[in-house]
Amino acid sequence: MISVSTEKKCDSLVKRNNDILLSVIVPVYNCEKYLDECLSSLTRQGLNDKEYEVLIVNDGSTDKSAEIALSYCEKYHNFYLLNQENQGVSAARNKGLDSACGKYIAFVDSDDYVADNLYLNVVSLIRKRNFKTFYFGSTSSQDKLESFNGEYYIPPKEYSCKMPVWRYLFSNEIIQKYNLRFSVGVKFCEDFLFNYKYIQLSNSAVAATAQCLYYYRIFGESATAKVRLRDDSVWKIYYESYLFVVGEIKRFTLENQKPLDGLYYNSISAVIQEMLWGCFIFKKSPLKAIAELKDKGVSLEDNKFKRPYGDSFKYKFKTWLTYNFRHKFVFIFTCFIYRLIGK
Repeated sequence: MISVSTEKKCDSLVKRNNDILLSVIVPVYNCEKYLDECLSSLTRQGLNDKEYEVLIVNDGSTDKSAEIALSYCEKYHNFYLLNQENQGVSAARNKGLDSACGKYIAFVDSDDYVADNLYLNVVSLIRKRNFKTFYFGSTSSQDKLESFNGEYYIPPKEYSCKMPVWRYLFSNEIIQKYNLRFSVGVKFCEDFLFNYKYIQLSNSAVAATAQCLYYYRIFGESATAKVRLRDDSVWKIYYESYLFVVGEIKRFTLENQKPLDGLYYNSISAVIQEMLWGCFIFKKSPLKAIAELKDKGVSLEDNKFKRPYGDSFKYKFKTWLTYNFRHKFVFIFTCFIYRLIGK
């Protein structure tokens, strides 16, 4: 393992500058092939280097990722390298949050990159409009990456937490006030859970743009790719993660005396859909999942859980499919049709 002894601390940054607008947290694990492209995009954000910081969290990389990160820290005084033993992306993001000084928080995965001037434009807008949260479009096609032109909308609250955290800008004040952190050990849907808690606690409008401002990659070894390829080795992790998230959403909502509103029902419904859909993908019986959901106080007999999570035909069809799984032949046939139209 490469050992990097030089680690710039965020404490020194606070002493030099108390007016940081943005902290960008980049968890890194063995990503030497794409890390330079990622970090390079973060130098072209139009912000003064005293206005933002980039916290690179090296999660025990064994390749040249730490060396690449360190080279940026030596060249740009607002880039900082934080090292930890390998604990996973949630722990790496948490370490970044522990050190973040900015008024706003952004996350960027180390194999991705962002559009030029993205954060200058988005930060300027949310400061002007006093938004607590903003999310933007993403693309896996390099040709579709756009520039932000200021067009935005306020989406329904119940649809506000389904995206990965790297599509958001968050208020650090809310994150630190409630000590919001990622659930370490949860491999699937950890973003969804973080977003749900944040949006419930922020209790404010969320602004968004459909413009594609973030470029992401999906690798064959990633958890998401393994699910798509029906890699049975991830089934237990997949199943237990989604079951945990459902229980945690309900526990958090009741503990914080939040209403069981559209955000709550749509969020749990979305997780249930993915969980039962996983039963089909991995060829597992959904009966165990239904029974364990019931033990957590979540029953599919509750009609409020049957609300479609999204307005498109694809989402409505998936919702209908999920809640008709009991009819075995209908379920199998419609799963086949969905896979044809859902690609």
